[in-house]
Amino acid sequence: MNFNKSEYFVGYLEYLNYIVKHPFTSEKLSLHIQLKQQSISFRAKKKILSMKKVEFSNLNRLIKNFILSYAVFWNVYQLSLLKKNFSFIHGSSFQKKQNGFLLTGTGGSGKTSIGMELLKQKGIKYLSEDFAIIGSDGNSYYNPKSISLYRTDMNEVDSITSQAIETLSPELKRKWKLLTSISSQNQLVKISPSKLFDKEKIGSSCKLNKLFYLTRENCTTTSFNELTSDEFVERSIQASLVEMKFLNEVLKRITANSPLTYPYKSDFQISDKMKNIYKKAISNSNCYIVHIPKKETAKNIVNYLIEKNLIDV
Repeated sequence: MNFNKSEYFVGYLEYLNYIVKHPFTSEKLSLHIQLKQQSISFRAKKKILSMKKVEFSNLNRLIKNFILSYAVFWNVYQLSLLKKNFSFIHGSSFQKKQNGFLLTGTGGSGKTSIGMELLKQKGIKYLSEDFAIIGSDGNSYYNPKSISLYRTDMNEVDSITSQAIETLSPELKRKWKLLTSISSQNQLVKISPSKLFDKEKIGSSCKLNKLFYLTRENCTTTSFNELTSDEFVERSIQASLVEMKFLNEVLKRITANSPLTYPYKSDFQISDKMKNIYKKAISNSNCYIVHIPKKETAKNIVNYLIEKNLIDV
């Protein structure tokens, strides 16, 4: 990779090169992408992937998914958000009137399946999945990022299975049915929220009211404890930084070699900026940690949260 005072170039990815201009200056940030020429080995690898995974069924879908990944777009978008005192937080967010719920945690904690189950409740609207956007103003915002639905998510929440599959092209429907019938691999499809939900089921923004940090544990029953805002921030920032590992790698490479007069921020400075935004965003929110048995279903978890009056329905 290369960089100067106002931009950096990443050229070691398999499918593309990109330039980020003005990531830390006062000027508007921009992302410029150039696809690499397809080699014979690339075409062979793509062919193998297309036989194994629904999301890699054709070249355009493969490239689109790679661009709209944490390796490229979403990490760069985070830099743009931070300029305006907003931040990504690794979680799913929902709206009930003017109150917002946020489900955070590491991968595999059940954020997606619990969120999809939560959306069955009347009056609850979708804001985000995986990449929630929060601001120092205390609000959570809608993010049109595609929803990543694994077969395990669909198995837990039957009502979204047919909806999700119906959004696919005839070719992808056939491939989904074939691969899920002959392979135990946890197949994935990515679907735009606007295709999966009716317009009235999608929110816009709301005040953060209740925040849940989800953990899967070796326990027999679901339980919860209150968290201080500082405790919640410490846990959720670590879960978020895991998803930002590619951006952190890029910043480490730059700050390790750039002149001190360059305006680049280190990964530690980015983390501190995120923490400050998180603290302001949740200053008036109730924070909880939810301890969940490893095999507990999304339906049972949502019922538990409702029974304990942790979520208003």
